[in-house]
Amino acid sequence: MTECEDLDGATLALLPNNTSFCYFAGRRLCVADLAAPAERAVYTVPDHFDRGAGLSVTPDGAAALFVERQGSLHRVRTVPLARGEARTVVEAAFEISDPLMRPQRRQILYRQRDAALWLAVPRDSRAAN
Repeated sequence: MTECEDLDGATLALLPNNTSFCYFAGRRLCVADLAAPAERAVYTVPDHFDRGAGLSVTPDGAAALFVERQGSLHRVRTVPLARGEARTVVEAAFEISDPLMRPQRRQILYRQRDAALWLAVPRDSRAAN
């Protein structure tokens, strides 16, 4: 389905339409169709940030959620899979991982290492779209 050499298998996420999936290949967030081998990069992590652990998609499949980090700053980002304009929805001075959008609510669940789970309302209500 894809032949990219830097695919992070831990980030594979099937989209709710059951016809496509997304994943990180190095610093690039890509979307691919199950029926065709073509892939499309929708976002690239900025050079001054590293990608954190986890990738999920919103229940409607319109956007992906993931973590970026720079030093002690961690942020949950969302990017619409159609156009690739990323937004920061949560920032913290501790390690964040595995963000998930709560179905039918404007809330995001994420982990603080093995210490806690956090439930946050995005600062910008448009950010979760």
